[in-house]
Amino acid sequence: MDAGCIQFGIQTSARFAYAPVMLSFTTVLATYAAIVSTVDLLWKIKENHLNRAELRVSGSIWTGKELSGRRIEEHEYRLNAPILHLEGNFRGIMLQATNIGRRPITVEEWRPIFRSGPSNSFPLHAPKEIGESRATEIFIKDLDPLRDGAIGIAVRDSHDKLWQLPDAEFKALQEAMIRFRL
Repeated sequence: MDAGCIQFGIQTSARFAYAPVMLSFTTVLATYAAIVSTVDLLWKIKENHLNRAELRVSGSIWTGKELSGRRIEEHEYRLNAPILHLEGNFRGIMLQATNIGRRPITVEEWRPIFRSGPSNSFPLHAPKEIGESRATEIFIKDLDPLRDGAIGIAVRDSHDKLWQLPDAEFKALQEAMIRFRL
């Protein structure tokens, strides 16, 4: 047996009871380093996946009465909340963009999404930066994006990524608009 080797007995066939396997210190150290580096790589992939900006977009319909260009009464109609009454001449869609990631993200515009291709984008008056676990609201002053054959509404961030209102929520907003004749 060599001085720098470790001997293991491995059972092989009935003819040979044990076949000696010689592992040098370098082999053991290289195996340990390969295992540690693989674990470190997997950890970094996991951290990279978690340390990104991610938006969750939700929507609701707003109505209210206006007096001299100023809203004096408003109602918000969320999808799971009871709808009390719809009155007033001020109607719109309220999009809420919530940062559920770990990096700040800047919202620059919103746009309806159509099957036929690209749509016009509507930039915000000022881009809104959303910190970790924070939210911002974007008010769309009419209900046209729900009427004009759009299949969705999305907001665009500063990295040109579109974050879309979930399809089921968009369809529920369309159905509520039709049901309450908005």
